[in-house]
Amino acid sequence: MNTPSHPRRGIRLTGPASPAGWPSAVGLVIWLVGIPLVHGGLPWLLSQLGPRYGWADGCPGTWNLLGLIPVAAGGRGPRLDPGLALARIGDLPERMKLDLTSPYLLTSGPYAFSRNPMYVADIVLWLGWAFFYGSVCRLGRACWSCRRSG
Repeated sequence: MNTPSHPRRGIRLTGPASPAGWPSAVGLVIWLVGIPLVHGGLPWLLSQLGPRYGWADGCPGTWNLLGLIPVAAGGRGPRLDPGLALARIGDLPERMKLDLTSPYLLTSGPYAFSRNPMYVADIVLWLGWAFFYGSVCRLGRACWSCRRSG
């Protein structure tokens, strides 16, 4: 049996081959379950760590409800971004030379304003949760996202 190995390090790669659709299925589960849990469940958990400003009797105040506007806008980003990129796939040449600089650059849609619109959507989403939950912990996480992406 011929076992593949890494060409430079001589590491032998062994083990059963994975089914062809397995990576796609895992990606779909992560996309449909994991991302909503992280961007929806984690803000709620973090909001439990400290006081919720603007909330009364376990309900958000009017100003807190305004935080749902950026949540809705930021939540569209991860769904919208790949769709816009795939819509432009017909503009790509059939073959591209692999190089350090890309021969093709998306400059329409959200890419006209940001090189990575998903980071911008992430920051808007987490700031919206911070206002909705009235949580200083949420605001700290949103500020950490800004610093990490900028």
